[in-house]
Amino acid sequence: MTADASPNTNLFGRARRVTRLRRLGYGVALILVVAAVAGGLLVHRGSAQKSAQKGLLAPNPDLIKAAAAPAVVRNGLPSILESDGVFSVRRDGSTSPIVMCSTCHVLEDFTWSPSGRFLAYADTSIEVSTGDEGINIVDLRTHRRLKILRGFAFVHGLAWSRDGSKLAYAVDSDTGGSELRVIKADGSGQAVTVNTPWATPSSPTWSPDGQWLAYDVQHGGHSNVYLANLADPHQGRGLPGVGAAPAWSPDGSRIAVRGCGGIILFTPAGKNVTPARGARAVLEKSFPKPPGGAFPQPCHSIGILGKPAWSPDGKQIAITTKRDGVYVVSAAGGPTRRLTYENTTGAGGWARLAWRPRS
Repeated sequence: MTADASPNTNLFGRARRVTRLRRLGYGVALILVVAAVAGGLLVHRGSAQKSAQKGLLAPNPDLIKAAAAPAVVRNGLPSILESDGVFSVRRDGSTSPIVMCSTCHVLEDFTWSPSGRFLAYADTSIEVSTGDEGINIVDLRTHRRLKILRGFAFVHGLAWSRDGSKLAYAVDSDTGGSELRVIKADGSGQAVTVNTPWATPSSPTWSPDGQWLAYDVQHGGHSNVYLANLADPHQGRGLPGVGAAPAWSPDGSRIAVRGCGGIILFTPAGKNVTPARGARAVLEKSFPKPPGGAFPQPCHSIGILGKPAWSPDGKQIAITTKRDGVYVVSAAGGPTRRLTYENTTGAGGWARLAWRPRS
C-alpha cells in the first residue's frame, strides 16, 4: 500500500525541477551580489550573525499561549483546502470561505492551531514569485497574517503541536528527497530537521504530549509509518505492516493509518486495535509483504481507503480520498457516510480535511 500520489504528478515533477533551477539561478545571482558588496557585508557581519541566531521573528509568547488547546475541545465545522483558500463544510455539504488567499499560487496544505484561533497554510509558486511563498499563519480574530517561514520548497504535511508551540512539516530537500522539520509556531528560531530512517518522510502528526511525531516514509515501492522521539532519536520505531498518512488521536491512545483497504487503528506501541464493528476484511496476499512483518490473515479496516483525520473530540474520523471527496466514519466502527464531494487534497495532493477545534 502506498501513500496517496499527487493527482498532477507530471505537473509537479516539472514544477519541482523548475523550482530547483530557479534556486540555482538565485544562488548564482546571490554570489554576484555578494562579490559586489563584500566590503559592506564584512562590516555588518557581526549584526547579521546575531540576527540569524535570533531567527526570523522575535518570540511571541502570547501567540503560543493563544494557539494552545483549551482544557475542553469540541468539534467545529470541518474545513478543506481549495485552490484559493480554506473553506468550512456545512452539514449539507456546501462550503463557505474561512481564509482566502488571492496571492497564493500553489496551496499545498493547512493545519489548525489546537485552540482553533489560528490557521497555518503552506504555499509555493511555479515559475513566478508572488511573495506569499512559505508557511503563513492567519489570526482569525484580527485577520492578520504572519509569515513564519519563507521559501519555495514544496510542503507535504503540516501539523500543529497541542501546546501551540511548534509546527511540524515535511518539505522537499535540495537532494531530491524530503525532510521532516520542526519550527516554533511564532516563527522565532530556526527550523530543526528530525532524524528519519529514509529520505522521503511526509504526513507528520503530533502526539498530544509533543514528545513524538508519527510520519510515513516511502521506500521500496511501499509506505510504512514510523514514530520519532524528539528528545531521543534512538527511541524511534515503526508500526507493523504497510501503511501511510498517520493521524494521532486527540487522547493519544491510537494512531489512525491508511492501509488494508481502509483505515487501521494502532496503539503507539504498535498493537492493532481496529474495531470489529463495520470492519472490512482484506486478505494479506492482496498486499506486498513489508519488511519486518505483515498484517494478520486477513487484515481488517474501517471506512474506506484514504487519509484519516480525527475530529477534535476523538469520536469520528474523516477520510480524504484522491478523487471521491471526503467520508466520515465513527472511530468505534460502523457505516461510512460521505461528507462532501469536493476534492480537498490541495494542489500537491497531500492535504486532507481537518476539523476546526472549538472551545
